[in-house]
Amino acid sequence: MAVIDGAQIGHVSVSGDQLVHLFVEPSHQHVGLGRHLLALGEAMIAAGGHMDFELHARVENVAAIAFYERAGWAVTDRLIHTVEHGISYDERVLTKRSPSCVPRAELPLC
Repeated sequence: MAVIDGAQIGHVSVSGDQLVHLFVEPSHQHVGLGRHLLALGEAMIAAGGHMDFELHARVENVAAIAFYERAGWAVTDRLIHTVEHGISYDERVLTKRSPSCVPRAELPLC
């Protein structure tokens, strides 16, 4: 969590190999906080023993998808969720391999 003067301005949460949520208050965007929180989230996932990371972003959130792609994430799939009354929403699945996971002869499956 990122806090200034007692006010939460951003946070990141993970579960297993997934980056579940990353948020930065709009008034604090474009100063590197999002990159910092993303790196923290990736480190938390890696600390849990995961080499491959995953996140989901709504297709209309073009800025977020571009942000993740600049950080080395790649769109690898599409999910369409249908909720109550037939309402659906479209998400992109983005994945990334841990930067600390570099395949070597002694660790070829990394």
